[in-house]
Amino acid sequence: IFTQDAACVPSGTGDNCASPPDDTPPVVSLTAPTAGATVSGSVNITASASDTETGIQKVAFYRGTTLISEDTSSPYSASWDTSAVANGSYNLTAKATNGQGVESTSAVRAVTVSNAAPADLIVTGITMSPTNPTPGQAVTFSATIKNNGGTATPAATIHGVLFKVDGTNVSWSDNSTDSLAAGATRTVTASGGPVSATWAATLGAHTITAQVDDVNRITESNESNNTFSQSVTISTASDTTAPTVALSAPANNATVS
Repeated sequence: IFTQDAACVPSGTGDNCASPPDDTPPVVSLTAPTAGATVSGSVNITASASDTETGIQKVAFYRGTTLISEDTSSPYSASWDTSAVANGSYNLTAKATNGQGVESTSAVRAVTVSNAAPADLIVTGITMSPTNPTPGQAVTFSATIKNNGGTATPAATIHGVLFKVDGTNVSWSDNSTDSLAAGATRTVTASGGPVSATWAATLGAHTITAQVDDVNRITESNESNNTFSQSVTISTASDTTAPTVALSAPANNATVS
């Protein structure tokens, strides 16, 4: 006589002590987030599940038909990174499986994902010091950068700007590390370069380019709009001679009416 239940007293022959199959579905329901909630970032999804006969083997959490994660012990929960999906409405469910493999799915719970757009750095302008350099003068470039995104940039992260002249790297700024709020602007100045932090001006027309976050230290919503260019012409000399001007009429001390 083969017994599976120590509390069972066999009678006759054969195994009349085998546990009957548990074909009753478990009970499961979502407990968080609330129905119709607007969520963002990392969201904690929780569920309650029970089975009076063979217990709960696991609870799986789904976004539509996509598995988020599974939990095998109570309290049952899952962490959902909503930044990985587009803003919009999503249906959440929890599926419980009992000890015999019988499954049951909770009622659908709709939530709305609303995440702010990430930071988006752009360059809005370039300035030179001196403003009107002559050939051979050392020129220091500055750039005005703007966070065109929906969230602030992370603190303690370099907001680097690379400066180029006619496509050649000449200098960069790497000393701006304070967080830049959404919509805010900041002017950064070249602090280093392949040789120095300045460019030796040369005669003629040039294209000056500034590229913010040139080495992708900061995650942005748009990585293709970091570059700004403008033209500048370096002349042989600056015109520092004052113009000549004189009144020709009326005569000095004339009486007029």
